[in-house]
Amino acid sequence: MSKITAEALAALDPEVRTQVENDIALGQRARNLLDKLWSDPKEGLAFKRKAKAIMPELRIPDIEAIDSVAPVIEAQIGEVQTGLNKLIERLDKQDTTAKEARETADFEAACAAARKEYQLTDDGWNKVIERMKATNNPDPAAAAAWVTDHMPRQKPVGGSGFGPQKLNLFGAGKIDEDWKDLHTDPNAWFDKTVAGILDEFNQAA
Repeated sequence: MSKITAEALAALDPEVRTQVENDIALGQRARNLLDKLWSDPKEGLAFKRKAKAIMPELRIPDIEAIDSVAPVIEAQIGEVQTGLNKLIERLDKQDTTAKEARETADFEAACAAARKEYQLTDDGWNKVIERMKATNNPDPAAAAAWVTDHMPRQKPVGGSGFGPQKLNLFGAGKIDEDWKDLHTDPNAWFDKTVAGILDEFNQAA
């Protein structure tokens, strides 16, 4: 408060002077509040925009500077976001491709192991594939087990008569004469056995 203001107030009626002093104090508090809001690091920008909206003629350098560069910044942010979206999409595809490759490799390894374990022919393996498709279950081991369990049993193949059908190494019971000859006279046993085999071929012819 300047000296002139103080002198002017002193000349006023006491009641009027009191009212003027109160108004001056109120105005000072309002100015202090305005200054704090204007410079507040969190609310200052919003307050300035509100003031600009109420009084468009106000020149607020902060708002003008921000508004001038905002479109450029927004465009740059948009480009960055687009790049990030493409990168994320590409990484997702790579993850999907890698996952499919691992699953394919695991499935091929399981197929190879099942085919080896169950000693399947091409025809048997085709039946395994058909079984997996029919059950919609990509489990080669389970399908191979089912196929081998349901395959027709092969009948025992009759021998040529080469060698004894019953082994009895001089134990209890009747001694197999052919087996005895093998130990007592190998040369005679060989001649006798070969002659028998040739005789079987001759009879078959």
